[in-house]
Parts: sequence; structure tokens; C-alpha cells
Amino acid sequence: MTHEFIKMGRAIPEARKAHADAARALRLTIPSEAATDGDVESFCDVVRQAAEQLRAVEEVQQYFAGLRMLESQPSLGQLARDYADVERRLAQNALTLWQSWARLQPARLKREERQLLGRYHTVLQVVLDSTRGGGLVPGGSWRQYREIVPKVSHLIPCWAVTSLSANGKVPFEPGMFDLLIVDEASQCDIASVVPLLYRAKRVAVIGDPKQLAHISKLSPRQDAQVQQKQGLPDELMQWTYSVNSLFALASTQADGEAFVTLRDHHRSHADIIEFSNRQFYEGRLRVATRYDRLRRVDAQGPALKWLNVQGEAKRPPSVRYSSSRSRRPSSPSVTRSPGTPAKGFAPPSTLMP
Repeated sequence: MTHEFIKMGRAIPEARKAHADAARALRLTIPSEAATDGDVESFCDVVRQAAEQLRAVEEVQQYFAGLRMLESQPSLGQLARDYADVERRLAQNALTLWQSWARLQPARLKREERQLLGRYHTVLQVVLDSTRGGGLVPGGSWRQYREIVPKVSHLIPCWAVTSLSANGKVPFEPGMFDLLIVDEASQCDIASVVPLLYRAKRVAVIGDPKQLAHISKLSPRQDAQVQQKQGLPDELMQWTYSVNSLFALASTQADGEAFVTLRDHHRSHADIIEFSNRQFYEGRLRVATRYDRLRRVDAQGPALKWLNVQGEAKRPPSVRYSSSRSRRPSSPSVTRSPGTPAKGFAPPSTLMP
């Protein structure tokens, strides 16, 4: 036993000398005296400190290994570009599928369905021709139109109308369409869309509160008098026609998670849209304009030219500028095709004010 202790006593100084550099790197202090029974605890402390330091060194090594792995990956900018490219290809594939469906669908129609569509087209043309110039639709034609519309609805899943043209063209039936999509809702008055809302089960409202609102001939004072005369409660003040647009009303009827912001701008050059982006949109827009698709008359010449034309400007007698401006219609569309339920309303679109 004494011989073993003598061997250990000799081995400790040798180990101390061999690991001196490692001890200094770990900031450890190894007892310099020869190991005795009284120095055992001090050596145990050194061993524990060495174990803690080694664990810390291992964590640091793992950190730098992970950092090197991240550095070898694509940059955030490249990932964003790749993501945008995937979205672009998805949109292109969706368009291709829709165009293919629209091209193949007529070939799959049965004879009875073709006859039904032909009858619908004829009756619709009679209705449109009769209403031009403020005329009335013959009673028989109007009855046929109302009867045939439900029969062809599965063949015509998507309808595109304005809030004014829907009157007399689309049957006034509750919940006829699964989804109503109202575009440019910030420029649409509430009253014009109420009949369309009646025809739909759900609605998605898209607009830009930074754009000009609709023009109302009804003053706020007259509007308030009408509401008071009809005994409407104060809780319905947000339905005020003269002040609020459809978008303003819709924004008070949805939860926060129902709002979707359309941030990408695809229309203008960055030098143009950046002014509106700073002044109106708090820099939230992302310019995604494809410059290679911008068409110019002369790519090397100026973007704006002054052309002086000699002559006299005359207003056509058939055009009523004041009334046409005040009755500017919105552009809603309705669809019967099933799909993801509409979540609600989408504030700022990417259009310039």
C-alpha cells in the first residue's frame, strides 16, 4: 500500500506539469505542493472546477458550431426572395389551373345544360336591351329570367357586377350567393351595398381608408334628421350614410384577427410610390413592382411629354359630369363557389390614394 502511495505522489507532479497549459487556459490553480493527506480536498476542488469549466467550454463550442451552420445557410434576404418566388409560382399555377378549368368546362357540358345556357343568354340579352335608356322589362321576359337564374347558378359560379347594375339584373333573394366580395369599399356608400349584402351569406370587404371616400349629396345634418325621424337608436350612428363608407362601417364590425393588410405594391416605380408610402402608409408598403414589365413608349426618352394641340375643347352634351361623379359605383363581385370562409375585412390595399 505504501508503494502505491509513493507512485501516486510521483504521478501528480508529472500530471501537473503535463496539463499546466490546459490548466492556465481553464484558469485553474493546481496546488504546487506534493500531494499529502491534507491536500486531497484542494485537489478535489480543482477537479470540480475543471469539470465546470469543461462544460462551459463545450457549450461555447456548440454555440460556435451552430453559428457556423447558420452562416452557411442562405441569408434572410435570399430567403425572402425565395419565398416571394414561391408565392409567384403558386399564383401562376393557380391562374393556369383556373384557365385550364375554364377552357375544359364547356366541353363537359351536357346538351341540356347547353340549351339552358343558351336560353339564359337570350333572356338576359332581352332584359339588358329593355333596360337601356331607362326602359321597362316586359313582364314575360322578367318572369323567365327569374325562373332560369336558379337553374344556371351551378354553371355560372362567379358573378361580377357593380352596386348599381345589380338592380334588376340579379334576383333579390336572401343568401343567394355564398360570398360577396366588395372591392374599393372605401369609395362605396353603405346604402348602395345593402341590397347586395341581403343577397349574400358572407362578405369580404376590401378597401383603402387613405383614398377619397364616396361623394354624398346628403349632408350630415340631413342624415341625422332622417335617422331621428325614423327613430333609429344612437347605437346605429356608424351606419351614417353621409359620413361613413362601407369600409369605415365594416372596420367597426370585425375582430382584430379578421383584418389582413395587403402590403405589396405592384403598380408603380419605387421613386413614385415611396412618396405615398412615407406620407400616408407609414412606410409599411413593400414595393414589388416588376420593372421589366413596365411599358414605356420610349424607354430612353422622358416619362412625361407636353404636346400642344391647337383647337377648342367642347363638353359633349350627353355627358353629365356632376351626376356621373356623384354616383360613381363601386365594383363588388359575388360568387357561389364554395371555399374558405371569409374572415372579414382587409385594411390598406396597395393602391395609391
